[in-house]
Amino acid sequence: MTTRRAKPAAAPAKPSGAPATNGRKPVRPARAAKPKLITGSVHLAKALEVSRQTVDAWIGRGLPLHVRAIPPKPHVFDLAAVKAWLAAEGLQQDVDLSAPKNRAEADLALVLQKIRAARAGADKAELGLKVRKGELLEAAEVERGRIERITAVTSALEAMPGKLAPELVGRDARAIQARIAEEVTRIREDFAK
Repeated sequence: MTTRRAKPAAAPAKPSGAPATNGRKPVRPARAAKPKLITGSVHLAKALEVSRQTVDAWIGRGLPLHVRAIPPKPHVFDLAAVKAWLAAEGLQQDVDLSAPKNRAEADLALVLQKIRAARAGADKAELGLKVRKGELLEAAEVERGRIERITAVTSALEAMPGKLAPELVGRDARAIQARIAEEVTRIREDFAK
């Protein structure tokens, strides 16, 4: 009589979404870089080479907080988010993302680019709205109006002697001075309209 050996038990089935290992250790997906966290306004001020009062002012203007603490505990800041906010606000120009060194910097550069584009679009739309409302004029139109007003004042001043001379003949100095001042005031008021 021959004895049969039992077949080894089959390995448990892997879940359908699990990666195939082909006998090797499974490969973990790359982790996102951990943010550099800074605890406290004083430490952030030192890292950015500004005063603590400046950091406090920025917090009042919307500086992003990683963890908003209730005093006396200090706030926690994500340095990359803070630098992005400063660059977007135009408050610190030393954030150089022209040649990103890693994925986080590349993502940050893209976010900053989108913020700048959104702001530029908003500024352009606001200017267009002001022009349509008549709140803004073209520079050439403003210049034409300025030249017209200067020409009108110059003409009025040049015409003043011929206009006033016949009227002032024989008057005393005070009367002449008062009438000239009155005419200058009239010209000034016409110019102000």
